[in-house]
Amino acid sequence: MVAAPFGLALLSYGLWCARLHDRLPDPVATHFATGGGADGYLGRQAALWGGAAFLCGAGVLFCALAVRYPQRWSIALGGGLAALLGYLFSLTLSANADVTDASEAALYLWQLAMVLPIALLVGLICWLLAGPDEAPQAEREAAPALRLGPGESAVWSQAIASPVLWVVAGLLAALGLVLVAVPSARPVGVLMLLTAVLNGLFASLRVTVDGRGLMIASPLLPRPRLRVPMRRIEGAASREVRPLAEFGGYGYRVRPGKSGVVVRSGEALSARLRGGKEFVVTVDDAGTAAALLNGLLQRADGVRKEHS
Repeated sequence: MVAAPFGLALLSYGLWCARLHDRLPDPVATHFATGGGADGYLGRQAALWGGAAFLCGAGVLFCALAVRYPQRWSIALGGGLAALLGYLFSLTLSANADVTDASEAALYLWQLAMVLPIALLVGLICWLLAGPDEAPQAEREAAPALRLGPGESAVWSQAIASPVLWVVAGLLAALGLVLVAVPSARPVGVLMLLTAVLNGLFASLRVTVDGRGLMIASPLLPRPRLRVPMRRIEGAASREVRPLAEFGGYGYRVRPGKSGVVVRSGEALSARLRGGKEFVVTVDDAGTAAALLNGLLQRADGVRKEHS
């Protein structure tokens, strides 16, 4: 959730760079006095790539902050900052457009003041989308174990899909193709296409539970593949998951004390791991998967007791 505003800000900034690149002087004005006149300069390429690098760095910093403090205030603060930085960097480029010398560029305080309501609005939208902070989870009872006879094998498998990730992948691919066609924006376009492929790989997955444990894999490619072996699992249950409130977004997520593959809200398979951590995957019929995992664990414990 925190990464999305910074990604959109970086995308809009990249498009604006591509549009204005040939209309900018070299160097460009990057700092302005209170009267509006330019008083600081950078080379054109340094200014353009510096803005992109600053947005990326701020995005990484606030993603790390959201992982450490997964409250809605951190998500709202990150969204507001992304809007503020994206607007300021784009406004600075606009102030330099079509001037023959960077000293002619001007940026006035009233123009800068417009960023405040924009940043507040984006922050409010992120606050609302994040939903209430996650309440402490009550102790859950493990799903009843599915009884398995000696030597009996059982497999549970279910496909999962995320409309959200498919839409994001499609938008990134379309914008990436547009940027690749612009020579000055080609690196950003390639990055967008790679991100689209990554989103597409996580948008459709298959979850399998068998004697080896829990596996999540792409139905199209042998990799990526995520496996939680049976030896790491202590028990399983079914529970409801709220992606934004609990994990801050969609896809493969890591939070203190838990991780998982979250592609939608609703029913999820929850595996309690040795060491006290939790692994979840959002999937239909999670209760059956949990019962099979518990049955396999119960049978394995019985076999160990017989041989001890």
